[in-house]
Amino acid sequence: MRRLHWFVLPFLAFAMNALSASEPACAQNPSPNDLLVLTNVTVVDVRTGALQPKQTVILERNHIYSVGPSKSAKYPRNAATVNCQGLFLIPGLWDMHVHLVFGDWFPDAKDISLPLFVANGVTGVRDMGSELEVVQNWRNEIEAGRLVGPRILSPGPMLDGPKPRFPSSIAIATPEEGRRAVANLKNRGADFIKLQSLIPRDAALAIADEARKQGIAFEGHVPDAVRASEMSEAGMRSFEHLIGIFEGSSSAEEDFLKGNKAEGRFLATYDEAHAAALATMLAKNQTWQCPTLVWERRGNLLDVTDFSGESRVKYVPGSWKNKTWKRFTEEIEAGYGTDELATRKK
Repeated sequence: MRRLHWFVLPFLAFAMNALSASEPACAQNPSPNDLLVLTNVTVVDVRTGALQPKQTVILERNHIYSVGPSKSAKYPRNAATVNCQGLFLIPGLWDMHVHLVFGDWFPDAKDISLPLFVANGVTGVRDMGSELEVVQNWRNEIEAGRLVGPRILSPGPMLDGPKPRFPSSIAIATPEEGRRAVANLKNRGADFIKLQSLIPRDAALAIADEARKQGIAFEGHVPDAVRASEMSEAGMRSFEHLIGIFEGSSSAEEDFLKGNKAEGRFLATYDEAHAAALATMLAKNQTWQCPTLVWERRGNLLDVTDFSGESRVKYVPGSWKNKTWKRFTEEIEAGYGTDELATRKK
């Protein structure tokens, strides 16, 4: 029964927008060889939380053909069928912030990360910085049915300042370099442009302008030298990690543009009126937030957290623990600055 649970969840996930469809999507009757019938399952309406018990979901290849009560469901009896009594079905999940191919930080991710996503019901990922051609090849294999993995949206390499901190990055020092990078990534088939924190102010605004001209979204970090409100007004689609939100909710935002950012200073200078004004603007411009709360919480307490006892550790290859974890740990702890543990816990 446990194995069946993991078998069912990913299949339903392929058509996350089709759960409300109760009529067949096709005019012709599909071939039994193309069908998978899930009977007696409880379908979860994720909009309302309502449970719809004793449903039959008929899948035709990668699409939901129909959803309806099991007692009246009609399908070829020679189609592949799974009795899902006692199980629940939800739309596929999306992980909106991943890094699939991050230089040499995640070796063998193709064989490790991709199937783990699907095994956990994650059938779509927004990759936030990778090697573009490698990810595009994976995507082609997944779409052709030769590789198990989620749908992938990717920007390719991230745009960062003159001295990028991470792999899979393009160094940007001038507005001209920013514009060329945007045009190049658009031509190479990137789905959007990912910004990092160290891009100089004039280059960041040039990237925003060029992205609008090229008709490609730009998302990611609010650059350190630019206000969150400015990037929202420039058309930035989403902010990651709440970067820019704390600064923009502070009476000391102007000072933060010059550096000296720290959690303690964010808390000490928080201003409710600034926060409300920023929230109103973000809503008006439909600037989405991807807060990565698990990452933020774990990162702030990394130096006092023992991960060795977690059951999920068994899925992490030794090379990732010895190399990648060490690199991330050094980067995160260097960012603590003068913040004490009590401040970071807040």
